[in-house]
Amino acid sequence: GIPENQLGAIFDEFHQLENPFKKRVKGLGLGLAIVRRLADLLGAPVTVRSRVGRGSVFAITVKLAEYPSPGNVIAKASDAASREQPERTQIPYAAKILLLEDDADLRDTLSLMLSELGYRVIEARDGAQALALTKQEASQTDLIVADFNLPGENGIDVVASLATAAGRPIPAILLTGDISAATLREIGNKGHVHLYKPVDASSLTRHIDETLRRARDQVPARTIFVVDDDSDVREALRDMLEFHGYRTEIFATGAAFFKAYTPDRIGCLLADARMPGMSGFQVIERVAAMKSSLPIIMITAYGDVTMAVAAMKAGAYDFLEKPIGQNDLIATIERAFTLGGARAKPNAEKKLAASKLATLTERQHEILNLVLSGAPSKNIAADLKISQRTVDNHRAAIMKKLGAKSLSTLIRIALAGGGGAGY
Repeated sequence: GIPENQLGAIFDEFHQLENPFKKRVKGLGLGLAIVRRLADLLGAPVTVRSRVGRGSVFAITVKLAEYPSPGNVIAKASDAASREQPERTQIPYAAKILLLEDDADLRDTLSLMLSELGYRVIEARDGAQALALTKQEASQTDLIVADFNLPGENGIDVVASLATAAGRPIPAILLTGDISAATLREIGNKGHVHLYKPVDASSLTRHIDETLRRARDQVPARTIFVVDDDSDVREALRDMLEFHGYRTEIFATGAAFFKAYTPDRIGCLLADARMPGMSGFQVIERVAAMKSSLPIIMITAYGDVTMAVAAMKAGAYDFLEKPIGQNDLIATIERAFTLGGARAKPNAEKKLAASKLATLTERQHEILNLVLSGAPSKNIAADLKISQRTVDNHRAAIMKKLGAKSLSTLIRIALAGGGGAGY
């Protein structure tokens, strides 16, 4: 909130309430001065009301435009829109579309249109940029809309490269000018949709909806199950996951989850470690007993390494500590979908983990064992009769040698390649 005696002064140039030393990183104090100047030019006065400790409300008053017979105008516009644009069937979640177009103006126009329709859009000018962007993105691409004539590889080849990188086919719509019959046949043989440029917005929208629906009908629905006794955490996770396009079901207890879940359902489970009644660890054991392939990610606010190791040994894919970062959560879920549960690690992963563990010294193996048992650095130092600084240096070296940037990755590598090492 803003003190009452400052409500007029905040519109003065360079006036800032909480920047007495005029630090540039906190701005210049020109924002509201510009707003007032623009408002004066437009004849749209700005007002403000505020309560200290609560917040502020700014309002702009504008005149209503005068239209002849406004009811008739709106009715005619509505009728015209309904004739030009057929009613869209609701897409169940915000699909992610990769837009590949080297013409910047057209790319911006298409991106704006698709975003306004509710799609999440990634933009790329060529195949190299598209591959780089999709590697950075946590959640998978649902559809590619690509120009055929791109710099470097053409649209068909780029779509094939992206599908190879993703390890799965990705439906695509190719936009083309005047190209050969052989190319049109190739597009059709690959199962892609072809539309001529300049593309009509309603036609593109219709084909996007149809292509996504066909692709979705062919793939069983994946659901993220969230089990957490904290209602705020449950709802925050649901909102975050649904924003990223995941179907999400939330449960307050493990018992409530098992009433709704059957082993044939495809998805991923986020289970809180400590809950009244059935704990997250017990949830993992029961899922394992059902012989379900459901990947499980344990979430905890306690950083309990011993519990995390036990959970991953029992079959959990990974664990995350609260508060959970959005990017970490989405990336972990996508890895779980791609690699599957911890019980189904491929031999290549085990060999790679074993080769990394083989680079550790005897002392580093000793420290790693103690870390995985949940011992803090000061206790490890006391047990091994070395300084805590030496322990911390060894821990840093272990993380670097194993290529582990987080404790969960460290545990996963140790369990995957431990063999007879005692992990």
